[in-house]
Amino acid sequence: MLKKILLLFFFLFSIVQYPFAQISGGPDAFGYSWLHTNAPGGPVYNWVDILPPNGGGTQMYGLEDDNSVGWIPIGFDFRYYWNDYDKVRIGSNGWISFNNISNIAHGFPNIPTPGGAGDNFLAPFLTDLNFGGESNPGAVFYWSNNVDSFVVTYYEAPFWTNSTPDYTGSNTFQVILNGADNSITFQYQEQTGFGPNTTLIDAVFGIENVSGTIGLECANDVYFIAPSAIKFTYPTNITLQIPDLEPAWNQNEENEGTFYFKGSYASLISNITNVGNTTVDPPSTAIANLMDQSQISSFVSQRNLASIVPGGDTTIGFPDVLHMPVSGDYSYRVSVSNNTDLNLTNNNNDVEFVVVDSTNGEVALSFFTPDSMPSGVVMWQGGGNNSGVGMHIKSPYYPATVKAIEVFVTKGDVLNPTVPLVNGCRVNVREIHPISGEPGNELAGHTQPASAMQANQWNRIDFPSPAIVTEDFYVQWIMGGDSIALGTDNRAPYSRRSYEILDGGWEKYRLAEGEDLAMRVILDATGATPDTSALTIDESHIVINEGVYLGQNYPNPASEATIIEFYLNESMDAILSIFDNAGRMVNRFEYTNADKGNYKVNVSTNKLAEGIYTYTLTTKEKVLSKKMMVVR
Repeated sequence: MLKKILLLFFFLFSIVQYPFAQISGGPDAFGYSWLHTNAPGGPVYNWVDILPPNGGGTQMYGLEDDNSVGWIPIGFDFRYYWNDYDKVRIGSNGWISFNNISNIAHGFPNIPTPGGAGDNFLAPFLTDLNFGGESNPGAVFYWSNNVDSFVVTYYEAPFWTNSTPDYTGSNTFQVILNGADNSITFQYQEQTGFGPNTTLIDAVFGIENVSGTIGLECANDVYFIAPSAIKFTYPTNITLQIPDLEPAWNQNEENEGTFYFKGSYASLISNITNVGNTTVDPPSTAIANLMDQSQISSFVSQRNLASIVPGGDTTIGFPDVLHMPVSGDYSYRVSVSNNTDLNLTNNNNDVEFVVVDSTNGEVALSFFTPDSMPSGVVMWQGGGNNSGVGMHIKSPYYPATVKAIEVFVTKGDVLNPTVPLVNGCRVNVREIHPISGEPGNELAGHTQPASAMQANQWNRIDFPSPAIVTEDFYVQWIMGGDSIALGTDNRAPYSRRSYEILDGGWEKYRLAEGEDLAMRVILDATGATPDTSALTIDESHIVINEGVYLGQNYPNPASEATIIEFYLNESMDAILSIFDNAGRMVNRFEYTNADKGNYKVNVSTNKLAEGIYTYTLTTKEKVLSKKMMVVR
């Protein structure tokens, strides 16, 4: 391990505590400035106690040596540089990020450093800390008033050391995000002991923007004197020109996943927003892909974008209709591009599509990654009989009969994993309230005792009286006590349809942006048919924008045959050619003096070898090409 090799160069007692070399700084290119407690007009140290039980904070679990945990909800929209964020990841090495960062390891980067692991992060005390090891006292707590104040406290966090035990010293510090003025405050209550001292950077304090090109470094390789505080002030006048497009949502405003029955068609939409402060002019493009779990795309469609003013948005439809002939777990990804875009980290947006099929007369609906084991669990201390989790379900067909729910349960709890499975659970189906959209009356339910369940595997719970649903519905899992937990999955994509149920109250699951629940809803397959409503009356897949147009073939991938559609905006000659991956023509269709309108070409692929092919439409106006896949 690199860290352990570097320790050969440590001089453990050469680091001393002394004040920051600087006590103020900035503005950076965006306009942030900072002041230390010792600076004129600097912040007054005012520790915010969030430790339970009096402080009301929540302890985070899962932090070890060189890792992170999240997502953690902020409770409100916090503006950091030119973007708004409502969640963070928290790292064991004294950092907080608005990006999905897994680790920032020793030696640490200067601030700012573009392209580094730490883009879009806060470094209250970025150093080699450790939360692992037996009897390690280190802990992290977070708290929000869900209005304008969010606090993260690192409590008695020790340094990592290459000894037994593998931690030493103690550091208690916190980060305060103020939603009222978008300021950031670091506070330091305690610092004892010494961390690494190498030829690399061993400790960094500061903030860095999403591109890694702008930031403020207060100090590096210098320890603080506690108690003290540092405050970063959001600029009042921003002169930096920031073009920044992002796909804000796909298919629905909540970016929620969707179930489709195999063979269905779907029209794709996306909302593109300019989250910068200057107009983004063409050329800009939005590209839709359907990606499988191996990140292989079976569908591509593209749209050009008009100018979008700051804060403006446009909801677009893609010209090709998506066909889903193969069951599986997919990501519907929309990517935007513009050569002036200052922030590339928000140019993709993934939404979960699950294509289901019938097996033995049943259809299983689940956003849990297929054929995988849970990566975590969810349970609530003291939450037996009225606490648990739930999901909002949109069935791929109606009416549907809900026969059962399968859950992956584990014995014990996160605080005491040795406790045996002595509690069962209850599963319910609830109707959707016609006005509020919230969970309504119970349609079906069953309580399963612990004696009828097996820990660490899927358990099917059948309803004595199945529920017949004709619209969206909710399912819920209620703990029978503290000795049972439900599995979770942190592998993308995410459905964002999960809820937490505490004392009977429903709220969006706090980790819904990064976890799905190990639940399967079992439907009777009666009525399960592909949805073809995305097709027009004449089954044309073409949405005409302007000029000559070439559509994506469907089905894609193809085995026996596929359909290619194109549109001519006036009478002209046209040639549709198909080439293999080596550039050899394998088929050709000629149209002489063809009339204006839509054309549909049935292409036999049963004699083509498996692989990627290119088909090209050649006209006097333009030459258009797309890819298609042939499978066996």
